[in-house]
Amino acid sequence: MKRDHDNATYTLEIERMGNQDMSELLRQSVIDYRQYHLRDLEDNRGSEGGEVETLRQKADEAWDTLKAVFHDQNDLTQQLFQDADLSTDDLIEIVFDWKNQIPWPAEFDTGVAVRTAEDEDACASALRDLLAEWMWPFIKVTRSVPKLSFCNLTDIKI
Repeated sequence: MKRDHDNATYTLEIERMGNQDMSELLRQSVIDYRQYHLRDLEDNRGSEGGEVETLRQKADEAWDTLKAVFHDQNDLTQQLFQDADLSTDDLIEIVFDWKNQIPWPAEFDTGVAVRTAEDEDACASALRDLLAEWMWPFIKVTRSVPKLSFCNLTDIKI
């Protein structure tokens, strides 16, 4: 919402997940990825094709999330995530270590970053400057006041 003390035409608010929610998203991503890729093929012969397809879709989404967040991690490989000798719990700990190294901009210390701008172009520029590509899986809500028409950026829930 536009705050009383904001003199600019536009106010942009970006709310991120809390640490617990981020950890849960990453934990579930590891589980979903491995559940499909390390499933026992013998046990799944009688499984419905739809069940396997659902597992595959979850695995694809999980991998997309992990790649988006940790694209700069050289150790992020499908080989690592498909290593049956590495326990899922140990892999989750590796991912949590990576998460703890993420340098969030100070504006997100309270969980909500606020930027103001005079026009839509400046607002779009502020959004690009503030949000790195790796942040998108962790963004809960983006609001603008007044509502912006560009890129459907009106109360997007991610």
